[in-house]
Amino acid sequence: MPEKRNTEELEEKVRELEEKVRYFRLITENTTDMISQHDLEGLYLYVSPACTPLLGYRPEEIMGRSAYDFFHPDDLPSVEKCHQKLREAPCTCTMSYRIRHKNGDDVWVETTCKSFQDSKSGEISGIIASTRDITERKKAVEELRNLNESMDLAQKMAGIGYWSYDHKNGKRTWSSQMYENFGMSAEKGPPQQEDLEKVIHPEDREIYRKNFHGALKGIPYDQIARIQFPSGKIRFIHTRGYPKTDDSGQVSGLIGISQDITERILAERALRESEEKYRRIFENSVVGFFQSTPEGRFITANSAFAKMLRFESPEELVSSVTDIATQSYADPKDRDRYRQILQREGEVDGFQFKARGKDGSEIWVSESTRAIFDAAGKLVRYEGVISDITDRVRMQAELQQSEQRYRSLVENTMDGYFVCEIPSGRILFLNQRICDLFHYAMPEALKLEIWDFIDPKERPRLQQGIQNRVLGRGPVFSSKIYSVFRKDRSTFKAEVSTSLTTYQGRTVIQGLLRDVTEKERLQQQLQQAQKFEAIGTLAGGVAHDFNNLLMGIQGRASLMAMETGSSHTLREHICAIEEYVHSATHLTRQLLGFSRGGKYEVKPVEVNELLLSSAEMFGRTRKELRIHTKPYPMGLVVEADKQQIEQVLLNIFVNAWQAMPEGGELYLETSEVRFDPTGPLPQGLEPGPYVKLSITDTGVGMDEGVRQRIFDPFFTTKEKSRGTGLGLASAYGIARNHGGTITVHSELDHGSTFTIYLPLSDRHVRQEEEMEEPLEKGTETVLLVDDEEIIQEVAGVMLEKLGYSVVAADSGKAAVDAVGRRGDGIDMVILDLIMPGMDGGKTFERIQQLRPTLPVLISSGYAIDGQASELLKKGASGFIQKPFNISELSQKIREVLKGRENQPS
Repeated sequence: MPEKRNTEELEEKVRELEEKVRYFRLITENTTDMISQHDLEGLYLYVSPACTPLLGYRPEEIMGRSAYDFFHPDDLPSVEKCHQKLREAPCTCTMSYRIRHKNGDDVWVETTCKSFQDSKSGEISGIIASTRDITERKKAVEELRNLNESMDLAQKMAGIGYWSYDHKNGKRTWSSQMYENFGMSAEKGPPQQEDLEKVIHPEDREIYRKNFHGALKGIPYDQIARIQFPSGKIRFIHTRGYPKTDDSGQVSGLIGISQDITERILAERALRESEEKYRRIFENSVVGFFQSTPEGRFITANSAFAKMLRFESPEELVSSVTDIATQSYADPKDRDRYRQILQREGEVDGFQFKARGKDGSEIWVSESTRAIFDAAGKLVRYEGVISDITDRVRMQAELQQSEQRYRSLVENTMDGYFVCEIPSGRILFLNQRICDLFHYAMPEALKLEIWDFIDPKERPRLQQGIQNRVLGRGPVFSSKIYSVFRKDRSTFKAEVSTSLTTYQGRTVIQGLLRDVTEKERLQQQLQQAQKFEAIGTLAGGVAHDFNNLLMGIQGRASLMAMETGSSHTLREHICAIEEYVHSATHLTRQLLGFSRGGKYEVKPVEVNELLLSSAEMFGRTRKELRIHTKPYPMGLVVEADKQQIEQVLLNIFVNAWQAMPEGGELYLETSEVRFDPTGPLPQGLEPGPYVKLSITDTGVGMDEGVRQRIFDPFFTTKEKSRGTGLGLASAYGIARNHGGTITVHSELDHGSTFTIYLPLSDRHVRQEEEMEEPLEKGTETVLLVDDEEIIQEVAGVMLEKLGYSVVAADSGKAAVDAVGRRGDGIDMVILDLIMPGMDGGKTFERIQQLRPTLPVLISSGYAIDGQASELLKKGASGFIQKPFNISELSQKIREVLKGRENQPS
């Protein structure tokens, strides 16, 4: 029986235990939380059916797997920390983390875990966990947190803080923004009333107290108070307070807001200051401001506007009927254009027109107007500014005229003008003259760089000069000669002048380019002329002294001829001496001709006759030449020494003949030319009419080096035995001495052309008959004045042989003394021009003062022109050229003395 009773009790306990198990299973399998059991390594030993909605897995899919398979990687550290605590001792741990759903989504869960002990060993043997889905709660919490943050941010951005005051206990509640608005720390909590009043500006403190206590009696308040921070900074706080009542209607406290409006207050203050500033500008500006109705009547206008339109005051302008919007005071064409722009675009910007003021005066103005619309899009008014631009328009007109003059100057100058970039040299502007000089079309030239025109060898020199100028190391203006290339690569010399300037807002190089080919040619001619002048002075002196020697030889030969008969054995030698003297005289005449020592016998000469006769005479001895003549149809007369011009022609003929050793053609042509003052002139010529003689041969020609030296004295390309080099030099000197010149054009293997220019004369040629001059003698007393002992000696003997009494003087002073002493005892004077001390000219003047009617015969180794010609004009009786023979002397003396006899007494 006891055994049966024990069995029954045991069965009863089993039934109770099964009932409890069934009850707990029912709870476990029907709860929404996932109930799980796993070992200390995290392997699932049991999992409730709630795992399916939570993880998407059935229980059998989870059993035997590790819980770590489902944890989010980022949450593993916190989960592992919790599990470590559970493994170390029996305890309970709650944690939130993410698990991975079967569909791949992350699910936020909250798990409460409890570790339990083995009943026998007492060691931790497992973990039971309850896991619920908190995803929605997590989202709600996050949204709430975001909302709070947004609210805090909104308050912070708006500067609005919320506050409340409990009247029963005197406590305040402040939002975080309140502390910032009042410059207080949130750590100490809301301030007491007395602390709050301390930070309020003293001038606003009493008003705040009244408002606060009034609100406690049920009166809301709205106040702007200044808050003074400990740093001294002032902030403006706008505070509103509202009473809060209890169920009995009694005020239980206050609620309100405070906003930092410092920026608004400062902005309003700045706006007022700005308005005041712009009001002052409006009233005092030199620019006119106005507002007008849509119909055009003025609403407002400033003093400048009224003054501009010649009104006494803005009030007078506003009260007038002047129509600014339709420009009734403007030209009708301007008024119509103004209307069209304003109606089409709603504004007019910088519209320029000529207005008419109240007094009828004309003013150039610039106006900018815009239409102002209300919120409904209706036009309510016009606003605008207007400026007097009369001076600017005048200056623009003057500037335009100046630019036109400048452009005309640039386009019409004979120099090329260019503007180029630094340092590229790209051409930005050039005138037509550049294109003409270099044979480019304008579009072609604008694609080039200035360096493209310069010889590559000389480009670095120009580039360096420009670079130095840019760096401030060179002169601001530079002018140098460069070799330049045309489009066809032919070259010429150009003077390039450059300087820095501003063009289109940047620093550039501007320059002038001038073709100096002709200038260099003229400079060469000038240098040649100066060289001739210097050498000519020397040659003239040599010729003068040589003539004195020849005079001695000629005189002695003449005396010997008088004393010997025609059959004397020495007669042949005497004649030979006279012939040699004649040849030497011809040489000295060449030297004097080269030195421009004068023309010996100037008369009107018919050029055509002289050229034809000279060519005919030369052609008789040069049969291998074929001479072609083309004389000018009308007579051409020049005033010249016929023999010297013949010498010029002969020298050129000989030069041509020597250039054609195998024979050739010689072309002779005469014509009349006239040079204007504004046109180009050959070197040394004056404007006026000239006779032009052209002599062209078909010989070997000459290169540029020879051509430039062709007139140099003693320069010759011939063998020593064939010439001295004086021929062309003396020809050039003779031409220059006659007021003309000679030019040469020649190329190798293309012959040469010599062109002679001589001034044209309107005098007529007189025909003269040659007469044999007999030896004439006399008995008068002759004063012979010459500083050369050889002249005194030989001329004295010649005079004595002719029967004259001779008084000698070796200086001008001695001659004047002789005339003073002898008075009428001297019948005539033979006076040398070139003497030291008192020369022939001064001596002549002193003699004239002593004896105005005393005949004076001028004697000189130079020609008749120059000083001798001047003395003849002043009253000298005649001129005789050294060297002269006794026959020439006898004839000239009788001619002078007969002239004195024919003078009225």
